[in-house]
Amino acid sequence: MLINMKRLLLSLFALIVFFNCSSDPSKKILGKWKEVDSSEQIEFFSDGTFYVKKDNQAFNGKYYFLHDGRLKMEISDFWMKLLMPQPLIYEISFKGDTMTTKNQENKISKYHKMK
Repeated sequence: MLINMKRLLLSLFALIVFFNCSSDPSKKILGKWKEVDSSEQIEFFSDGTFYVKKDNQAFNGKYYFLHDGRLKMEISDFWMKLLMPQPLIYEISFKGDTMTTKNQENKISKYHKMK
């Protein structure tokens, strides 16, 4: 009886750890994504940096999640920073291999994770 209780508690603990880790957006965002109906690709790295490429343009920067779960992206590239001096802030959600973002102007974009 005591062994069954220990197994049950260990299984429950493992499930809690699994679901807490898998719902963490800072883990889900890692990797390369391609925007649906666009040539834009964005890659998020575990060191908090990102790289964006669209057509003949490319830029990079740093990202992090705000306390309310929104994604904040700060552009490092000098020329792109002149065009977009303010950080980009997005609401973000994940469903399977799809990432959906909504910017401050309520524009929604969908990305598929690249394999």
